[in-house]
Amino acid sequence: MNENMTIPTEDLDARYAEAEEICHHSANVDKIAEARDIFLALGDHRESKAYLEKCEAYLAWGEGAVVEYGHANGEPIRWRVLEVDGRNRLLMAEKPVAYLPYNNERDHANWSQCSLRRWLNKEFMEQCFTLPERMDILLTPVRNDTEERWKVENGPATRDKAFVFNQPEMEHYFPTQESRAIGEWYWLRGHGWSMLSPMAVYVDGSFYEYGVNKNNAEIGVRPAIWVRKKVL
Repeated sequence: MNENMTIPTEDLDARYAEAEEICHHSANVDKIAEARDIFLALGDHRESKAYLEKCEAYLAWGEGAVVEYGHANGEPIRWRVLEVDGRNRLLMAEKPVAYLPYNNERDHANWSQCSLRRWLNKEFMEQCFTLPERMDILLTPVRNDTEERWKVENGPATRDKAFVFNQPEMEHYFPTQESRAIGEWYWLRGHGWSMLSPMAVYVDGSFYEYGVNKNNAEIGVRPAIWVRKKVL
């Protein structure tokens, strides 16, 4: 027997309406957790079970969680949730999704001009995400400040759906060498000692600050994206 049978229907409806209102208008994790608990207590009252599943799916995308979004090489792409900003989530791929040169030619192309950026924002988007998934990936302002140590110009700011981190961003989200280590090289966005050599992260998580030949096709690509995560 449903334990809610002893509670007046108007009281159940009021609690249901309260939780439903939260789901429609709040992005706050604590509020969504409150709505989740209400729907859990309501059992099978109206659409409580469906709302409960949606709340739990939203809460599963908390900071530090590993989630699946899109597919590459026939498998779901696994991402680490690095930051939560309202309904928006900053994700970084746990492993490289491809191995590509920073730029097809070994020239002075900066981030705004390079083939890696073009691939991330075209082929990667089109091949690895469904249309609804692409619509929830946000266009993000990306800064490309001058590298003070080498006095190398990294080019103008861009707006990208997918990008790779530079060294300051990696240090912010992965402050220790161990947290950056994945046993493989992967690209960073900024240049090292010259425009011919973008920085990379070494297999042990240390920064290869002098840079790697930019047309090296064996370096991994760990994209970052901002995704809008909806409750409903």
